[in-house]
Amino acid sequence: MGDFLLFRANHDPDTTAFADIQRVPAAHSLQARDLFVRVRRYYTFPVRTKVHHRRASDYVDHFREVMDLAVGDRLRTKKMTILMSGGLDSTALAATAVDAAAARGRSLDLQALTGVFTRVARDDREGRFAAIAATALGIPHRQYVADAAPLRESWGRPDLQGPEPLFYLITIAAMTLRQPLVTDDRRVVLFGHGADLAFNTDVRGYSVRDLLARTAMGDALLDLAHSVRPARQIPPLGTGVRHAMRNPRSPRRDDAAPLRFPAWVNEDFARRLNLRDRWEDEQRALPAPTHNLRYATYDGFLSPYEMAVHEWYDPSVSHLPMEVWFPYLDLRVVDVLLSLPVVPWIIKKAFLRVAMRDRLPDEVVRRPKTSMSVQPFPAVIGAGQQDILRALGAMPQLEPYINLDQLAHNPAPAGIMPAWTFPAGVSLASLGNWLRSVETSATGESRVG
Repeated sequence: MGDFLLFRANHDPDTTAFADIQRVPAAHSLQARDLFVRVRRYYTFPVRTKVHHRRASDYVDHFREVMDLAVGDRLRTKKMTILMSGGLDSTALAATAVDAAAARGRSLDLQALTGVFTRVARDDREGRFAAIAATALGIPHRQYVADAAPLRESWGRPDLQGPEPLFYLITIAAMTLRQPLVTDDRRVVLFGHGADLAFNTDVRGYSVRDLLARTAMGDALLDLAHSVRPARQIPPLGTGVRHAMRNPRSPRRDDAAPLRFPAWVNEDFARRLNLRDRWEDEQRALPAPTHNLRYATYDGFLSPYEMAVHEWYDPSVSHLPMEVWFPYLDLRVVDVLLSLPVVPWIIKKAFLRVAMRDRLPDEVVRRPKTSMSVQPFPAVIGAGQQDILRALGAMPQLEPYINLDQLAHNPAPAGIMPAWTFPAGVSLASLGNWLRSVETSATGESRVG
């Protein structure tokens, strides 16, 4: 519970929200014999070395071969759904599925499903680009309106609660995806999650400056030479001038102030569990460049948030009778993507753009990664700050964990976020709804920890 308050995810892989229930960590097996129980790790995430090919086409050919195997192994039923935005990851996955089925002589009824915002984010163009890709691939395309009605009245429904508390974006996703996925007999779903992790460049370390500083001169020059052909781009120099011009008031990443412990955590609860020490330990454990230029990717794959995302797609959490496949997280695909030189292939997903040039329309392949001009989820829920504070005030289950006065009246930055933000409020409301459901749905003796 302390981890959920501080980080919105459990950072102990072998514990749960219940003090008397333990978890088998990812990549571990449990063996029980007589009176002895043994938990053993069977897989360790590898640190891959960079691979150089003489020709750029060799990178693409190898990836296509491995991706074809990863997707083809998962085409075990004729009717499937693919969660497809208008971005490159999911459209590339759809193209691979169509090709893999054709190469194997299999009949595949693949349907693309896209969630769109029409009421609160009028610049949402995902549906348009997804439709362009689906038409080019010859697959049917369905869209559902993710913001058709406010979700505030339904977010506390007991039948939507999971075995453990969920941070709010997953709860929203559970509600918005529920209806369209259960209207027909398509129970197997392809999901492009994982590609963003592999192509993560949301840290310093992908510029000419960092490349020359962290890699051998010969490798650096070879990577830079490949940036012009076929990736057709020049990596950023790394001087920081362009960022400073675009964001004159934004501090440099290196100058960012340390994160402070959230003031709204109940002081008695924090003292009893030594949460301040745990907070400090986590801050000291922030990512370090231990994997050359790919450390952010490795930390993303091993993050507790990644485990939480995967658990949501289990039917026990999603309440949906569906099986979700993640081809980008096939170990064969991960191995290839982790061995790619950062420059030029990782920056701006140049590798996927080259690999999909002859399979997807140019306007999809060349589309830059974009975000909507507004954050749609506050309007989707239909609740503002005061609405959520009133909801929290009506949840006595939260009193042992939070100080509502601090949450409402302390505007200073505190912890991961300011004392009040929409994600903080909804995450706490999700926790309160979950605690309420635990109290009302069972009379068992398991203690919430």
